[in-house]
Amino acid sequence: MEPVSTQLPTDNLYKFLALSGVALVLASLCLCYQRVSQLQLLVAEAKGDEWMMNEETNIWNADNGFLQSDVDDLTSRMQEWSKRLPSTNSATWSEMDRIDAERLDALSDKLRDTRDRLRGEHLQTLVRRLEIVKKLDLEGL
Repeated sequence: MEPVSTQLPTDNLYKFLALSGVALVLASLCLCYQRVSQLQLLVAEAKGDEWMMNEETNIWNADNGFLQSDVDDLTSRMQEWSKRLPSTNSATWSEMDRIDAERLDALSDKLRDTRDRLRGEHLQTLVRRLEIVKKLDLEGL
C-alpha cells in the first residue's frame, strides 16, 4: 500500500493568488488615476470660475469707483454752490438743487444696482462651489 500524500497541490493556488493580487493592484491604480483625473478637472473648472469672478469683480469695482467719483463730484458741487451763491434767487437755487438731487439719486441707484448685481454674482459662484464640494463629498473623493 502506497502512503497517502498529505500535501495539497498548492502550485496552481499560488499562481492564482499571485495573478489575482497583481490584477487587484492594477485595477486599484486605474481607479485611483480615474478619480484623480476627475478631481483635477473639477479643480481646474473651479479655478477658472474663480478667475472669471475676480476679473468681473475688478471690472465692477472700477465701474463703482467711477460712479462714486461722480457722486462725490456732485456732492462737492452742491456744497460749492451753497457757499458761493447764497444770494441767488430762491427759485433758481431750488431748481439747481432739484436737478442735482435727481442726478445724485440716479447715480446712487445705479451704484446700488451695480453693488446688488455684483453680490448676486458672488452668491451664485459660492453656491456653485458649494455644489462642487457636496458632489466631491458624495463621490467620496
